Amino acid sequence: MTTAISKYQDIKEQRALVLANHTEDLLPKEMMIAQAATKDDIATERAESEPRLIDKVATLITYLAKDVGIKNIEQYTTTRIYDILTKYYSDLTISEIKIAFEILMLGDIDAWLPKDQHGNPNRNHYQEFSIEYLTKVLNAYRRKRAEINVKVDRLLPEPPDITEQDKLDNIEYCKKEIERSYAKYKETGTMPEIFIPHIYIRYLKEYGVLPEIKLIQRNRNIAEVLKHMGKSTISDHSDDIKRYGMETPIMKTKELDLQELDTIRDGFDQLISEGREIEWTH
Repeated sequence: MTTAISKYQDIKEQRALVLANHTEDLLPKEMMIAQAATKDDIATERAESEPRLIDKVATLITYLAKDVGIKNIEQYTTTRIYDILTKYYSDLTISEIKIAFEILMLGDIDAWLPKDQHGNPNRNHYQEFSIEYLTKVLNAYRRKRAEINVKVDRLLPEPPDITEQDKLDNIEYCKKEIERSYAKYKETGTMPEIFIPHIYIRYLKEYGVLPEIKLIQRNRNIAEVLKHMGKSTISDHSDDIKRYGMETPIMKTKELDLQELDTIRDGFDQLISEGREIEWTH
């Protein structure tokens, strides 16, 4: 079944097409970054040939180290960098990583770098291509890229209207996903990964499975929320989290996600205790 969701998955191809026809709408550096982001990312390259990607990363790190003035790179460091890139930065392309360190030296990502003790952007590597050095540069680059992507996406054509059949297909798709999640929870006792929990709650309520379901509003502390956040997300927002704690927007968003997951789990438990399957009223 083709859903309306699947029609818009390949955003990279859409951006590449737009960039080819709107060269005057971005500054040269912005165009360079935007075009680099449309190439095969690390995840894609790894799937095609991991040995080739390992060689690419090793060569890249050697050149980057020379560019920033680091004299020696141990094999262990290169291996750890490869591991970090494939785990937490697989959405980036090799070209983007190269560009990230080039614009670092130009000062173009200073606004997103952590500050040193004097309040200045901390570009220092202290003669070591450490994981801390790598991640602070790439996290800053991601924020720079996000700003550029906003500009690029404004140039995208309006998506085609969603038909009534598309809407029905999406409803059926979401219902099947909820049924699969419930079956897995019953079988294993563990909640499967749910990407948009508020959709589950809305469907369980509006389609008559649990019409009385309500959000469980249990406050979480910082440690509980951080436990459920990815390392790269924590790194991206580390300064704000240290400063504002649970009032940081990303923390509030994640806390709400956890409340919604609690609500779904409670609803599933109610169905199990009543010996019920998911039966949609309409």
